[in-house]
Amino acid sequence: MSYAMAMSVTAVTVFAGAVLVIALGREKRGIHFGGEPIIDE
Repeated sequence: MSYAMAMSVTAVTVFAGAVLVIALGREKRGIHFGGEPIIDE
């Protein structure tokens, strides 16, 4: 395997892992930091 191929495989692996971690993270979507809290009634 050439150096370029190894680097591309590593980059794709790291990028895909980062996408999964971000997509499955615990952060609640739609939160406006610094604003007034939204209360669901």
